[in-house]
Amino acid sequence: MPATIIYEDRDPRTAQGAVGVGESLWLDPGELEAATGWHLEPEGLCRGDACVPLPADGSWSDESGRVDLAAFARREGRLVVRDDEAGVWAFGPAGTPQPVGPDAEAPDFELPDLDGETHALADYRGRKVFLYTWGSYCGCSFDPPVWETIYQELKDEGLEMISVALDTGGAEAVEERIRPEALDERPEEIRRLRGWSEERWQAKAAPTHPCLIDADHVLSTTYGVANVPMAVWIDEQGRVVRPTEPAGVTDHFRSMDAESFKIPDDDADALVANRERYVDALRDWVRNGTESAYALSPEEVRERVRPPREEQLLAGLHARISHALFERADAVGAKRHMQAAVELRPENWTYRRQAMVLDPDTLGTLNVQPGYWEAMDALGDDAFYPPIDLPGIKQGREI
Repeated sequence: MPATIIYEDRDPRTAQGAVGVGESLWLDPGELEAATGWHLEPEGLCRGDACVPLPADGSWSDESGRVDLAAFARREGRLVVRDDEAGVWAFGPAGTPQPVGPDAEAPDFELPDLDGETHALADYRGRKVFLYTWGSYCGCSFDPPVWETIYQELKDEGLEMISVALDTGGAEAVEERIRPEALDERPEEIRRLRGWSEERWQAKAAPTHPCLIDADHVLSTTYGVANVPMAVWIDEQGRVVRPTEPAGVTDHFRSMDAESFKIPDDDADALVANRERYVDALRDWVRNGTESAYALSPEEVRERVRPPREEQLLAGLHARISHALFERADAVGAKRHMQAAVELRPENWTYRRQAMVLDPDTLGTLNVQPGYWEAMDALGDDAFYPPIDLPGIKQGREI
């Protein structure tokens, strides 16, 4: 049967003549090159300046001249996840990707906006970048219009803001949040939960900053985004100066009533104070650069980040298959693979929250399903958001 191949950061490619047998995926040379960029030469499989000889025992090729892509991938140290029923194969990177470069260089990425235009992080070299992640299933989906006011304040001082929605449902799930029609109808309870002052909430505006869509959840792997909202600060040279951390939000929101979304005044006030403290730190970095007390050195950044473990990489492949199946209108298959990602990485709340809202009738809605509250309660005294290492931020509350 045809096979859909997800290879590196390439778009999924369907190979009509593929033959999947157990752990082997046989492709003719033309379909292999179209899916992966590797082409068959007398000296082996080649791409760019690299060539990998085929084994002398002929185990990577068959009598029809086809090549076993899965065997070749494993030879390169790539993880492989497949869905035999759906005919989808996902291949991870060769080896373990590093979260930052030697000088804390940020991993590049390319993601589309609502209009399908692709944006790369490298496009914004020369400006400080505030990379903000959110999801339609999260109350943080109400945040980009408020962050827009902060962006408008600081953009002439060299700040670029990039919002990225980690949403398997793609544009359909997030369009109403990125291009809202009724900003003034947003409830007061959401403002208090999100930690915005009344002044900032009233000033909110439709986003003009780049709003991108990560339907494959690739930032979960490359940047370690295990919950939303999270943010990364990246300087003009493309170096991370603050790695992934909560974007000014803390666990005070957990005192809310699940039915009314109401929250005690003390916790609402703490959320606002923490958010303002975080924005003040961002403003200081924009204006003072490396002299800012909140800009970390490359050494400090490297100490705070870790390469992804094997289960993280496998979970990322399941998330990519989930998106491929969702694109086929296979919500059941999409949920199955997103749940597999959850089982591999139970601490990743973007996977958990996404898995609960992949049905057509919940797409793009806040995750308020009973399972979410049950998972939250199961945390007990453990944190939902990790602490933010900034002076003056009150990290949490007694739950």
